[in-house]
Amino acid sequence: MAVKRAIVFDFYGVLVDSWEHHATAWREALAEFGGSVEDEALVKILGLSTMQSAERLVEDSDPAISPGELAAVKDERFRATASELKPMASAVEAVKRLSELFPIAVVSQHEDGIVSEFIDRVGLRDNVSVVLSTADLGEGETFDDMLVHAAAELTTPPERIVLIEDSRNGVISGKRVGLKVIAFDSHPNFNVDYSIADAQIGSLDELVPELIAQVTAA
Repeated sequence: MAVKRAIVFDFYGVLVDSWEHHATAWREALAEFGGSVEDEALVKILGLSTMQSAERLVEDSDPAISPGELAAVKDERFRATASELKPMASAVEAVKRLSELFPIAVVSQHEDGIVSEFIDRVGLRDNVSVVLSTADLGEGETFDDMLVHAAAELTTPPERIVLIEDSRNGVISGKRVGLKVIAFDSHPNFNVDYSIADAQIGSLDELVPELIAQVTAA
């Protein structure tokens, strides 16, 4: 009997090319409060929720800023450009190709509306079995919990699930809850440390069934 495996795609930075959208929204939001931020600080918050990111940026820049107000302005700025989000190279093709063999989940630490709109816009609704966002989390739950929920909905043991993740924080979360993790280096200029991932790719064209089988073999 074939061993059931499944794949979880992080949304931002894996399926969509969102770096500039998020970075610009954070810069504009901080500027509204008289602050500023460098790319290095933004790289460190990749994979965190909006509120976690706001708290980190406030801590590092200006403790007088309210993290809640900063997060709200950032979300407003980001949503204004969300319809312009473009798929990462080969992302749509990868999901369609792999969904023929594995159930697919898409997770995001933001509200579901943007994710669902994108999935419909690029024609992936029939290829994605599970979509989870912050709206599906209980109070106090984190990205770790979201991944656990995804595993439950995919009805697949964590060690047979592969998370495709672009951020170090996301890689750490995946490993912490027992998933296998393939790091997608969609930020080659940022020198992100992916050393704890089970494998690393530089293009979604490299995401082939043989690699999924390899990382879930042990």
